[in-house]
Amino acid sequence: MRNAVVLILVTAMAGVLWWQSRDPVRPSPADRAQHARKTLELPAEQPELRAATREPSLSPPPPPPAPGPPAPTLHPGKALTISLSEPPALQYLQGVSSDSDDHYRQLVRELSGGRAQYDPNLSRAAREMVYQTTEFGEIVPSDVRDFAVASSGAVAADSSFQQLRTTSDGEQPLRQAISAIVRDKEAVSDGPLFVGVGEVYRHGLTMPRHIGVVGTHLGAQVRPLPVQLAAGAVWPVRARLLASWHGVKALVLHPDARQEELPVQVRGDELSVDVTAGRLRGPMDVQLVGEGPRGPGKILQLRAWIDQPPPRTLATRVPADETRLRTFSEAEAYAFALMNSDRAAHRLAAFGWDPQLSAIARKHSEEMRDRDFFSHLSPTTGAPGDRIKAGGYRAAQYAENVAHNGTLHEAQSGLMHSLGHRRNLLATDTTVAGIGVAMRGTGKERRFWVTQLFAKPADQRSDEELTAAVVDLIQKRRAAAGVAEVGIDTPLSQSAAVGAQAAAQGQVDGASSKALADAESRDLVKGRMHAWVLVTPQVDGMELPEPLLAGDVRAVGVAVVRERGEGVRIAVMLLIQRDNSP
Repeated sequence: MRNAVVLILVTAMAGVLWWQSRDPVRPSPADRAQHARKTLELPAEQPELRAATREPSLSPPPPPPAPGPPAPTLHPGKALTISLSEPPALQYLQGVSSDSDDHYRQLVRELSGGRAQYDPNLSRAAREMVYQTTEFGEIVPSDVRDFAVASSGAVAADSSFQQLRTTSDGEQPLRQAISAIVRDKEAVSDGPLFVGVGEVYRHGLTMPRHIGVVGTHLGAQVRPLPVQLAAGAVWPVRARLLASWHGVKALVLHPDARQEELPVQVRGDELSVDVTAGRLRGPMDVQLVGEGPRGPGKILQLRAWIDQPPPRTLATRVPADETRLRTFSEAEAYAFALMNSDRAAHRLAAFGWDPQLSAIARKHSEEMRDRDFFSHLSPTTGAPGDRIKAGGYRAAQYAENVAHNGTLHEAQSGLMHSLGHRRNLLATDTTVAGIGVAMRGTGKERRFWVTQLFAKPADQRSDEELTAAVVDLIQKRRAAAGVAEVGIDTPLSQSAAVGAQAAAQGQVDGASSKALADAESRDLVKGRMHAWVLVTPQVDGMELPEPLLAGDVRAVGVAVVRERGEGVRIAVMLLIQRDNSP
């Protein structure tokens, strides 16, 4: 039997659609995933702009698009418990080099031209992954691979895994496996490449020598950290930037599935964030994310165990057999069902299926496959927002995830494990989704390029309907504050429209003064007058100014003007007339 090379993708995120291709099967790069989120609001530093809070809609939104076609029923495989071949590490980056490591290090340096760095901790992860594949007899599920990395004391971001099985005892198989990782064009990322190499011999098998190579691009190098924490303890994460990242923040997933976002202190190339463990026992995941030279992405991800030692076993389930997925529509529906199944498990409403988003996403996946790149940024279509706009889609909010994987289940599982991608999947400020997938190969060699697009469609109501919604919101908020309804004054509203028009045209600075000047020219300024302006993608549930809820408000002018053209922003202007006495 000829040597078999299996490339396993270890990713943080995935969602999948299937596009059949007649292209020849090529060695596939590792599973990877990236995420991007954007809220279409003006910059907060503009003095007259306030960000809208997201509260339940006061008027029912239009019904979301119907779900995709029913997904084929693929029964999950059997439940099982896996055990590590070595005790879990008690500290990150505590690995000690052996003679074998010295040899692997030389090969990595030689085959990468000095570009990649060897990491004995990643080698332990590679060795564990290889061992588990010999136990499974197949490619192991992503949760097992994630468990192997976390248990090894290695630090990783999105990573790739190359496995090779052989009867040869020579050096050539090692070179082949390492080369597949260090020469992977799609794995180019914002940070140097770290590589680990591991081997396992299982006598009695047709191909007893199993070689595994793990590669990950790290945006920062972490200082050694303990793996176990006491409840309520502070985990001091300290790292040194290895690439040009900005807007760095920490995403934290607590044992009870509570998510938290923490600011990261950056001084020069030094990062620091103190993560406080909760009182619940179990795993706590921490991910550093930011904006790198190639766009938004993951810098690294870590796991700590609260009030318990790191476990040596993991309960998992063999993924369902996806070979019955034969058509594009079946694969698309199944991937969408996996996504909404994860939302249901967290008691969240299902995403509505949006075929227009799916078409936009599919084109990006096809381009990634055909041009051999993996990124939110396309050399031809630009960033996610550029693609959405070019596709004629009007979104008040949007987010994008991309992944590259061998199965739909592995893609979705990897996405849920990565905190940035997980946040997109479990978001409540987007309501519809489209999944676009491109595919190459067949059977066990099948590979998927996946793009997930999430959106909240732009409000399609007219200016008059939006104004009515704002007036309704004002009266309900006043009632909740225990004050009487206020009169909506038509002349004041006409002056407010002058400011709203300016804000809708991008002239937020000065919009209030224009509205006040118009009111004064018409002799409408009686008593104390407050002007307030907001530019937002949605008016339902928006924040209102405190003076509006005062008991001495005598009249209010309300104007709402939508940004013209393809824009989705809505300008809201209020003129609030109060008694003279302070």
